[in-house]
Amino acid sequence: GNFASLFEVNSLFDLIMVIDASIKAKNPNQKYFSMHALHLSNQAGLGLSEQQIKNEANSSFTNNFDQTLEDLLDGRYQFADGSIPSGLSADLLIAYGLRNFGAHQITSVPTVWRRYPEIRQALFNIMFLTVEVLY
Repeated sequence: GNFASLFEVNSLFDLIMVIDASIKAKNPNQKYFSMHALHLSNQAGLGLSEQQIKNEANSSFTNNFDQTLEDLLDGRYQFADGSIPSGLSADLLIAYGLRNFGAHQITSVPTVWRRYPEIRQALFNIMFLTVEVLY
């Protein structure tokens, strides 16, 4: 329900703050999570570009957060160039979208309460990738 979704978004946001701080420690000249996500992508060889993260994914999340999250989880999200992020690339975009959403919204998201375990796993994947690649 709505309350559970709010609680789940908050707990996911806490995990993302750990990821954010961990990447920032290795990328101290950047302020925004989009640039930390780009740094991790570059270091891990995920192939995401600044355009894809800051413009395309951000725009998609802004226009329809729930659908973008669902599309990333299901492997249906597509960039303008036709490429489809998968695996850790999709997980990193999920972290990016939730980071911005959690910082600026207080609202229930159906995909979060329906697919919380998958989303939580995506974030743990990025946390572990951060440690593996940057530390």
